[in-house]
Amino acid sequence: MRFLNVSQVWSRATEDATLAHGYNETRVRIVPTAREIAQAETVADWLAWLGHHHGGVPRLVAWANDEPIWRMAERERCSERTIHNRIDKSVALILEHFGGVEHGVETIEEPAGGPICRIS
Repeated sequence: MRFLNVSQVWSRATEDATLAHGYNETRVRIVPTAREIAQAETVADWLAWLGHHHGGVPRLVAWANDEPIWRMAERERCSERTIHNRIDKSVALILEHFGGVEHGVETIEEPAGGPICRIS
């Protein structure tokens, strides 16, 4: 230690702190199974059909990634109830087209403040 210059001492201290406190970047590699790849291809077909015919894929992806409903409502300038309805309608359309299941989802379109918007 006597012959080390100051920059070498600081460098060594930094390396030791990094190792001691776990500041190293961790890398995780996820290897999907064959079943997961097949499911992803099926879902990609659904989303491609939905995007081509009805739109709303970014909303569905945001919902699947747990984006807050209030943020989606703010982006689309409508109420949270309308966002929930649009998501339900998208899923119902996929079920109807690919699963043969009829849906009874009625359309709800409310402005950003909810059913009653008051400006004070």
